[in-house]
Amino acid sequence: MSAYRRWRWSMNVSPPACAEALPDSAPLHQSRLPGLEGPLEIAIVNATARSKQEELQDNMSTLLRTLRNLRSIGLKEYGHQLHYIGDTKRGTLIGMDKYGNKYFENQEEELPLRTRWVDYADKEYDPSQIEPGWHAWMSYMVDKAPPEDKILQRQLRAWEPKNHAPNLTATRSAFKTYSTTKNKYAPWQPVAAPR
Repeated sequence: MSAYRRWRWSMNVSPPACAEALPDSAPLHQSRLPGLEGPLEIAIVNATARSKQEELQDNMSTLLRTLRNLRSIGLKEYGHQLHYIGDTKRGTLIGMDKYGNKYFENQEEELPLRTRWVDYADKEYDPSQIEPGWHAWMSYMVDKAPPEDKILQRQLRAWEPKNHAPNLTATRSAFKTYSTTKNKYAPWQPVAAPR
């Protein structure tokens, strides 16, 4: 089957007016679709290159990765991670903050931008419980963790808070203003005459 036919079959669309059939002998990664250039052409060719067998192998690698993580982190940590982060990960402990949150990293086996994660100390966690220095590290703004980074250890500005305060919205400790408006009604105070 030619690359064009594979493209048309996978996209399930009618052919563009400028498209012409490509020979079967052309390798899929070298084939060009006339009239399509740049990222669109690359995306179409890459989409047709993947077969069902490759997709099954990807699913199996996820299963194998999960089983490998189960073996290396243990059953207790496996259950803990599935319950709290919905995935199993293994990596090196980079550090802990003063709230007891543990920060991990695995550069080899995880997907890009998913190589760093946090294990919260509190069961009812909120992302605002991460300190600013660790937040910068988790968001890939800095390469070094706060214990290693000299800039994050010292506070350069006088207005920076000394202690991090997490967001307390929707908790019992949330700030609630008192009302300064006068009530529109007065509560009724019954007065009973003595008998």
